[in-house]
Amino acid sequence: MVFLKQIDFRLMGKHEIFIELVHLMSKLYGWYFLLAGIFKVFIGILFTDKLKEMFIERLLEIPPNSIGYRYLSAFAIPCSFPIAWILTIGEINVGLCFIKSTNFLYANLAAIFIIINIGLGGYSSLTLLLFLFLPILLLMLRVSEKYQPMMRTKFFF
Repeated sequence: MVFLKQIDFRLMGKHEIFIELVHLMSKLYGWYFLLAGIFKVFIGILFTDKLKEMFIERLLEIPPNSIGYRYLSAFAIPCSFPIAWILTIGEINVGLCFIKSTNFLYANLAAIFIIINIGLGGYSSLTLLLFLFLPILLLMLRVSEKYQPMMRTKFFF
């Protein structure tokens, strides 16, 4: 927690503390995405049909009249190889962008795209809403005039 030791919270206002916490959350979020992408590389999802097998296994668990069933059967299973590459490289890129605080708009939109597609694939739960919260919050803070000068010092946009 070297990051927290470098910050003197006593000299900061409420808004600066909020921005620092959002910045810390975005770094943790970036590490999550980076490690998820690296894990996919290690389990061999890029060069095997492992993702297709995972999709077929999930297809048998969800009801046939759901959106996830149609998404998996019509799109995800036939295109599982390109999806594996897009998902893995996308997660690694999003993770690096969040960790380095660069390509702000790309990273947030790509994170939202990846999470929505994971939810459409039948892997939806309440935790996905939490993962959607941070990029949407960052996009809202970007357009907010109140936080824009402070966000500009932490996120390069």
